Amino acid sequence: MRFVRTAVPVLAATLLLSLARPAAAHDEPTTHESKPEPGAVTEEDKEDKEKHEEEEKEGAEARWEVIADVVLGSTTTKVLSEGRARPTSSRPANVFDSTRVFATSMLFGVERHVGERLTFGARIPVVNAELDSRAGSADSRSAFAAGNFELEVGYVLVKRSTWNLVGTLEIALPTAGGKEAPTREEVAAEPDRRYAYTRYDRFAAVHAGAAVRGAYESALFESGNLGLVPKVQANFHLGKATLSPMVKLENLIDLTGDDEVYINELVGGVRASYRATPEIEPGVHLWMRELHEHSHTDDSFSTVAVVEPFLRFHLGRLKPTLSVILPFAGDLADAKTYGVRLGAVGEL
Repeated sequence: MRFVRTAVPVLAATLLLSLARPAAAHDEPTTHESKPEPGAVTEEDKEDKEKHEEEEKEGAEARWEVIADVVLGSTTTKVLSEGRARPTSSRPANVFDSTRVFATSMLFGVERHVGERLTFGARIPVVNAELDSRAGSADSRSAFAAGNFELEVGYVLVKRSTWNLVGTLEIALPTAGGKEAPTREEVAAEPDRRYAYTRYDRFAAVHAGAAVRGAYESALFESGNLGLVPKVQANFHLGKATLSPMVKLENLIDLTGDDEVYINELVGGVRASYRATPEIEPGVHLWMRELHEHSHTDDSFSTVAVVEPFLRFHLGRLKPTLSVILPFAGDLADAKTYGVRLGAVGEL
């Protein structure tokens, strides 16, 4: 009996050890690891997902965003000017001059995030421009003007782990400076009249401010118009890549009683970027704008296609961006328009 009482515990311990050894050996890492099955979630996928969730958390914690955006560029347009002084006559020349406009287009804004879905914001552009006659028929001069003050509200319509859908309504109030020049026929009917040339220069300045930005946000720069802009944008996060298609309709309603009654601009585009490192995110933005101008006498159409390669930096809560705006088709390309952008978004 003493033998049985001694042998049973020993046999039980031996059996448990023999069962445990294969399992332990099976858990030990080997030099020949099996490949993940197709569709299996890898460690890299998990890290990308955790990084995206962490970025979303940081964005949700940032209640305010301050935006500063400066575009330096040039375009060509027709401007009504007094012309060079003529010593033998007091009558103004009143020339429609092909003018090269060098514009500094500055945009300032602020956004307030309420919860995880709602955003309120406000923006206003300011433009400083130098106007140079291409034919030398008018003196060089400068013009400074503010654009339209814009209010916006955005809401995340759909929110998923790797994508979302955002709807935005922008309202541009008619605060832009300048006035559109009369037509050639109207000037020819009153050849001795001195017009408000300074106001026409300011109008040309704000239009140049929109042009060097690739006509992407014309409602901010259209003098004498109330802008109503509904917009829908999706954001897809595919690992380190981000893809953001967008479409909006800029409805510009004339409040001056001039010839143009209504302008609509359909803008569609896509922005793609890749987070190459935690600090550097190169990408490209492509868009097209189709303008339909309704007037009392006739309607007109124009098209613009633009590419904007960019480089965004992630420096904590500060995100600077450097890009080049290059219209490659349409009236802006014909006007030899370009822009260089330096912008930054700061989170508070």
